[in-house]
Amino acid sequence: MAMQGQSRLLDLSLDVTLLDNGDGYVHEVRTYDVKPDEGVTESYIVFENLDNKGITIGDLYEVEDGDTTQYTWIGDWDIHQKRAKKLCHYGVHTVSDTHRELCWGVKDGLHTYHITYTINKLIESFEESDGMGHVFVTKNIRPEPKRVKVTFRKEDAPLDSSTHIWAFGYEGTILHTDEGVVETTPESFTTKEHVAVMMEFPKGMFHPEAMAEGTFEDFKKEAFKGSSYEKTSNAPLFCFLGGVGAMLLAIFLFFDGLRKKYYRWRLFGGGKLSWYRELPFKGDLVLSDVTFRSVNNLGRDSMADKETLIECYTLRLLQQGKLEITQCQEKDKSVPRLKVVPQSYREDYYSSNRDEENQYLLWSFYKKAAREDLVVDTTDISDLANSDPTYVEKVFNKIETGSLVGSDDWNHEEMMNLMGLKKFLEEFTLIKERGMVEVNLWNEYLVYALLFGISEKVMKDFKETCPEYFKMSDFGMQIEEITATGGVGGLASLLSTYGRSSYNSYCDAWFHNQRGKSLSSNSYSRSGGGRSSRGGGRSFSGRGRGGGGLR
Repeated sequence: MAMQGQSRLLDLSLDVTLLDNGDGYVHEVRTYDVKPDEGVTESYIVFENLDNKGITIGDLYEVEDGDTTQYTWIGDWDIHQKRAKKLCHYGVHTVSDTHRELCWGVKDGLHTYHITYTINKLIESFEESDGMGHVFVTKNIRPEPKRVKVTFRKEDAPLDSSTHIWAFGYEGTILHTDEGVVETTPESFTTKEHVAVMMEFPKGMFHPEAMAEGTFEDFKKEAFKGSSYEKTSNAPLFCFLGGVGAMLLAIFLFFDGLRKKYYRWRLFGGGKLSWYRELPFKGDLVLSDVTFRSVNNLGRDSMADKETLIECYTLRLLQQGKLEITQCQEKDKSVPRLKVVPQSYREDYYSSNRDEENQYLLWSFYKKAAREDLVVDTTDISDLANSDPTYVEKVFNKIETGSLVGSDDWNHEEMMNLMGLKKFLEEFTLIKERGMVEVNLWNEYLVYALLFGISEKVMKDFKETCPEYFKMSDFGMQIEEITATGGVGGLASLLSTYGRSSYNSYCDAWFHNQRGKSLSSNSYSRSGGGRSSRGGGRSFSGRGRGGGGLR
């Protein structure tokens, strides 16, 4: 939840009209509440890894109190130009051949922007049917949208029961109404979630110009890898809803919410969690992460999240002095970057401790990606995935993450300790006697705050209540420097950038090694009956490191 005073993305909706030739006409609407003191000048939408597809940009306009303000297209967009020149204009900022951003100037206050564009060759012709797989809403949108909805409709007729649909990247519903409209709606949306949709149509419903290689069945099997669809029936999951169906769905969602509350109440013994101040699982991040995810997944099978672990290991390497934060000048602006500290490990280093071995593998990866001055940025990481995909895939396959089979594998006492630590960190400012133990454990507290997704709040609390920490170590002083320029979220943003880029390089390398092409990144997903999935969708167009929002 955004803190009071922060800019917000209140609504993000896409209405996708599927055209007879296989193109997809998109009407995207974004409602922002921009705070005047944050220095925000523009919004942007990321388009990346479109494969053989292309984007044709249409209109961009603002609607306020029934009045429409048409924005002016200027082509090439300079993200560094002054805000006054951005207002009422839009254009494209090219980051690379596979990454472009549609940008426009934003105003302070509450405003709604309408953007239209066409995804060319969205639907492809397979041997036995026609179909598509595309990421429509990317991950890492900041600020994260409060509400997301993607709707699909056919240009001249309803999408009937012969249409099959699967969704990836979020937890929510897939609704196929009896008016022939398909709606995908996440229950909540975080920066690590996205909306990817795969659809299959019978021959003759569309007449796509794009020809795909092979069968849709092969395409679907590839998309299902790592998803919960892989563990269930390959049949598409969707619901036809009329008035009665909608009412039944509402009743189901109500009782599902009660079920989740009851599950957590029973899990914690019917009482309130107590604060826990030590490290659960003796500081084992893999066990901590996978248990935390299993609790949030209501005890179902869970795997640790590799991207989150990369962020946590990067933070530990910084704390141990094996990485440093250095300021680099880029386009007349000082930006924080990671710098590898050489000879931090012996060449024959090995540890039987899983976390320590994972940290070493990640440090080796950063060292190989770094330039001669040992500074490494996201471009260096991406270049390594392109130049040596075999190495990148191998090193990240070695980073062990582990899994839990339901709640049967839990250490219940340590699970309670884990959630007690989260409660302690969330309520730290309420504790009257903190003592020195919290200061000594600050490094690990920050790692666990990152794992729980509350690092910005914890950083703010510690900065207010334990200012002495920031003078006690080199790392503390580095935090002081980065928060001076990037605010309390500066460190979290830096770690998120490197975690995302590193994980994406692994996905790039995997895809390169599987398909023999160099592309940029992938996606993951979640599922259930009439619901979406949280793994799979690797081969979809539009996959990538994501991004977008305000800046």
